Amino acid sequence: MLVNKPDEAVKLLKESIAKWPENPNLHRRLSEIYAQLGDPQKAIDQYNEWAQQDSLNFEVWYEKGVLLAQLKDTPAAIQSLERSYKVQPINYNGLALASLYAATLNPKVITLCDELIKKDTTGIVNDVLYLKGSYYSDTKQYDKAMEMFNQCISHDWKFTDAYIEKGIVLYDLKNTDSALKVFTMAATVTHTSPDAWYWMAR
Repeated sequence: MLVNKPDEAVKLLKESIAKWPENPNLHRRLSEIYAQLGDPQKAIDQYNEWAQQDSLNFEVWYEKGVLLAQLKDTPAAIQSLERSYKVQPINYNGLALASLYAATLNPKVITLCDELIKKDTTGIVNDVLYLKGSYYSDTKQYDKAMEMFNQCISHDWKFTDAYIEKGIVLYDLKNTDSALKVFTMAATVTHTSPDAWYWMAR
């Protein structure tokens, strides 16, 4: 691929998969190359082939879900990530699934986020709290949203996005003085944040 010989790369990977069909890295790399070549269907087909061989491998469902999300097929991405999380409920596939739940205003995001917080061992609590806050904000549950964003800031005072989302809530509530203070704080925390300056200007 580095020397622009994708056909040879595909051929090599296919030959390797024929010899070692249970090697997940070969399937993953072939799918990635198909995606890079602008052939998403072949990329998906490769993941489907991998899944047929090892349907209990959570990584195949995770990788397929990430690709589907990139292709803007959100319902299929959610379905694949749900399968991954069901097989092996861990932080990174749970967080990916929670992000799509939040983006589609699916209330399942709250239950999933609470599960992730309970068993967190890798420091994703702030990301999870932020997703909950975003869901509450987008569904106009402003009190709950403020609580989540305040918890984010309490855990990490440099969490710029939490300041911005908190400020947007205050802006939506017509509390412009308080909103401006929060946006100013966001710009103080991260001077190069374009969102902070944009919302200050608003």
